[in-house]
Amino acid sequence: MTDIKTISTEGSRGIGFFQILFVTFLVLKLAGIIHWSWWWVTAPLWIPWAIIGSLLVILAILMIAVRRAEKRLKKARRRRLTGQR
Repeated sequence: MTDIKTISTEGSRGIGFFQILFVTFLVLKLAGIIHWSWWWVTAPLWIPWAIIGSLLVILAILMIAVRRAEKRLKKARRRRLTGQR
């Protein structure tokens, strides 16, 4: 005999805002109410990922720039300490 006290809903977050928006656009497109390009109909699926990807690229560029600046600063400090140019 199993004792089931609660039903776990871990990992189940349901449908999100962008998914609802996509389904709405899809229904409107298939019903002929809107005459948008399929790119715009599917935009709620890919635009959040594009934004995340863009932010990650910007973050990577900033990290590379900071590391290069740190290396130049260390090199300049060493030159100053040793009296070199």
